Amino acid sequence: MGMTYLIVLIFFSGPGAFVMGIYANGGPAARVSFVFLTLIWMAFTIFAWYYVRKKDYIAHGEFMIRSYALTLSAITLRLYLYFIHHFHFGLKPLDKYIIVAWLSWVPNLIIAEILIRREMAAKLMKKQ
Repeated sequence: MGMTYLIVLIFFSGPGAFVMGIYANGGPAARVSFVFLTLIWMAFTIFAWYYVRKKDYIAHGEFMIRSYALTLSAITLRLYLYFIHHFHFGLKPLDKYIIVAWLSWVPNLIIAEILIRREMAAKLMKKQ
């Protein structure tokens, strides 16, 4: 399953997302968000593959958590769009879209990092 995930992401989903990011609505701010999201999504997945090949399963797992968190950005983007559409917050549509472009993945990555760090801390505490 992991190799299928890697191949689909690197050869289909990633390049497709990159092109969509370049032409995304919302101007340069949204485009930068989507292009950067795509690049780090692909990079984290490649790092995960690299570490599993080196048999460093801890690093592999950490990079896969990051990759999955970014994969879920498509879902969180739609959740935020729905939420912001119903609660206007006095923002212009373009401003809403730019905010959602960044909110779709940055909080996901922060949560992933918190989970990774919490797991690392728990392992360190067990050793002591």
